[in-house]
Amino acid sequence: MDFNDTDGFIDEFKLDETSEDEDVLEKKIEEEQFDPKISIDCYPLLIQNEVHKRLSYIHFVNARINGGWTQRNVAPILLEASQSLPLPAPKWRTLVSWKKAYYESGESIHALVPRHQGKGNREKKNDSEKYVLKAIKEKYLTKERVSISATYTYYKSLVIVANKLIVSGRIQLLSQRTFYNRVQALPPYEVDLARFGKRIADRKYRSVGQQIPCTMPMEYVEIDHSPLDVMLLDDNCIFQLGRPYLTVLYDRYSKCVVGLSVNYQDPSYNSVRKAILNTVLEKDWVKEQYPSIKNEWPCSGKIQNLVVDNGAEFWSNNLEDALRPLVSNIIYTKAGNPWEKTGVEKLYDKLNKALVHRLPGTTFSRIEQLQDYNPKKDALVRVSDFLDLLHKWIVDIYHYSPDARETGIPIHRWNESKLRPVKYKSFEKEQLKIELGQVHHRTISLGGIRLYNMRYESKELIEYRKQNPLDNSGKLYVKTKTNPMDLSYIYTRDH
Repeated sequence: MDFNDTDGFIDEFKLDETSEDEDVLEKKIEEEQFDPKISIDCYPLLIQNEVHKRLSYIHFVNARINGGWTQRNVAPILLEASQSLPLPAPKWRTLVSWKKAYYESGESIHALVPRHQGKGNREKKNDSEKYVLKAIKEKYLTKERVSISATYTYYKSLVIVANKLIVSGRIQLLSQRTFYNRVQALPPYEVDLARFGKRIADRKYRSVGQQIPCTMPMEYVEIDHSPLDVMLLDDNCIFQLGRPYLTVLYDRYSKCVVGLSVNYQDPSYNSVRKAILNTVLEKDWVKEQYPSIKNEWPCSGKIQNLVVDNGAEFWSNNLEDALRPLVSNIIYTKAGNPWEKTGVEKLYDKLNKALVHRLPGTTFSRIEQLQDYNPKKDALVRVSDFLDLLHKWIVDIYHYSPDARETGIPIHRWNESKLRPVKYKSFEKEQLKIELGQVHHRTISLGGIRLYNMRYESKELIEYRKQNPLDNSGKLYVKTKTNPMDLSYIYTRDH
């Protein structure tokens, strides 16, 4: 029995027999150059035809073969293939080697390109090649950003020193124009990466992407913080509080403001928590709290995708844990991709120009705009008055103003959408406030739970301690959630 017929074994040391026509074709192809980075249709026609021929024979045999790719199975099919496919037909071992290369490369057509350019003598490099590379690497591709002219001077000095050490013969010096061409032919990204750093290089050669199209309100909601350009006064003591932070949630579909919070603390989990609660729950209270507002603010419901930046407050475990029942997905934008969250940033610009910069006590966006104006002395707006003006501007003015392209009005787009966001039922609202509480892990001791330098205890907590065993360290841990705005009570899980 022929061993080759049983499992397709190929004797790699046995020479293949090729026809005279095949040898002639290989010699012609040998003169062509191969580059795996270019498309197949960029090769000369001779190589293109050879690649398509090889692929045709592989497909022809593969569709008809029954068993392994052995001489007994392949040879008859090759004879049949030669009647309809380009000649000369390959020998069966040659075809098996093509098939192996093709499928091992993941069916890449480049695997079938003849690779004969490596045979024979190659053109020798210029004797000064290593000095060219040394000069470029040590001078031009550095953070010092040495000029091409200075790099060429350094290259010449390297060659001069090397020639002094040579007994016979001399290293040929490249002309200045040839050297310049070598430097200018370097990949631009690699040059900028070495000379300016990755951040500058990535920004220069980045692709400007597009946002995913939205189909309904609350499908994609952007959130961001910004200090407001205005000094506010305390309502009761009439002293200056400084600039507040505004956290805004912006619906990408309708371009409506769907939620906000104003705080005098740096952006934190608490400011995000307040803004999201303001977003997902109904806003029936707005007209009652701010009687000057004429229109409704119907924007509420579950957020499908919350688009955030890389601020520390968005990476906290508290946020991930709390948002599970409120937000289906959190999308973190990449640094250097400003188009991923442009809507909320444009909103801040509109707010500053239309409202904030018109108030007494505005600080403007840039210090040079102040000139002789002193916002600390001219601050006249109280916090309560500012909140009234802010809500009125959003509900009565911004929501009813056409967008920059005048293709729609935010509130109309919200109301006219056939697809509506999921609303929370009445019994779910209190649960949401609990879920958005700040998470802590504490032990239950004889004195209850100690948190914020206070002690929390109840009959239910004592009963829970009776019914649950201690861990290996002799402690009973429990997860708590706290409303940072009201520390008079905490919530604990009873399982």
